[in-house]
Amino acid sequence: MLQTLARPIVAKPSSLAPDPIDVRVGARIRLGRRLAGFSQTKLGEAVGVSFQQMQKYEKGVNRVAASRMEKIAAALGRPIAWFYAEGSDYDAAENDEEALASLAERDVEFLRDLSRLGDRHFFIVKQMAAALASQGAAGQERAA
Repeated sequence: MLQTLARPIVAKPSSLAPDPIDVRVGARIRLGRRLAGFSQTKLGEAVGVSFQQMQKYEKGVNRVAASRMEKIAAALGRPIAWFYAEGSDYDAAENDEEALASLAERDVEFLRDLSRLGDRHFFIVKQMAAALASQGAAGQERAA
């Protein structure tokens, strides 16, 4: 007769909660995607995954492989280290995400356009905005 060797079943400790590092990286992917003006579908297509997979990355449910992270960073125009910011850098990212969520879409589009300007053009737009804002403030004072 064949004798079967019974192995004891050892349950591996598993947690249904995502790892905090995966959650942090996912939040940075989401922030970078939104700042770049990409949908989950568009970013997924750029890096070769479905939008459902992008959702999992952003929620920290699935870990992002190094090769995929490199593609995501390239698509979003960010250094890989940006996605792994810790401490005050991460707190700032959470604040950026909250601030971004509260902005109107026209404001977000304007900020995206500004971020693509070279230094010279950015300076010109900044000066123009400051001049218009001061004229607007002066006009409001006169009207009051």
